[in-house]
Amino acid sequence: MIDERFEIRGRAWSRTLQYLDKKLPDRAMALQPLSAEDRGYIEREMFIDAGWYALGPYVRLMRTVASMTGLGVEELMRRQAMQTASVDSTGTYRPLLSGGTRKLTTRLHLAFNRYFRPCEAVPVDATRTSARYELRHLPASALPFFRGTNEGFVRGALEQAGAQDVEVVYDPPRPDPDQSLDACVLPFVARFGG
Repeated sequence: MIDERFEIRGRAWSRTLQYLDKKLPDRAMALQPLSAEDRGYIEREMFIDAGWYALGPYVRLMRTVASMTGLGVEELMRRQAMQTASVDSTGTYRPLLSGGTRKLTTRLHLAFNRYFRPCEAVPVDATRTSARYELRHLPASALPFFRGTNEGFVRGALEQAGAQDVEVVYDPPRPDPDQSLDACVLPFVARFGG
């Protein structure tokens, strides 16, 4: 179970529901396997892009969609996040995500931070061909979701900035120092050429 203090931006919810409406004859197909509580939450909320909403029902919905598509949740999220990076890099967030790979590596964590809370991405160090970050305060039960989301967005944004051969490598998760959350820290490095 994901603690109710973990939240995700409404932008993710609204894009996902639009995706389901486009891909499925009836959105209820994706919602049916969810608990009555999750279905009720989704049906009664008006997901505004800038709003903050519960992460738990979203992760459970994405697990259901992954199952329906025959993908694991990590792969589904990787694919969706790569598309999001492409849209964001050329749209509303272009000023944040443009300017070449070197500039992007100093700002990439901000993209993660605008979607999740209290989760956060923190830059650790960067070179000309790599950047190291930590994802902090992640709910341990949702690590595949976060690995896929993060890898897809990082890879997609770096490729949009001209990077080649992008590789995202995770270190093992470790306990989060904030003992009030059932959370972990997930260090990773993004390596690239070009």
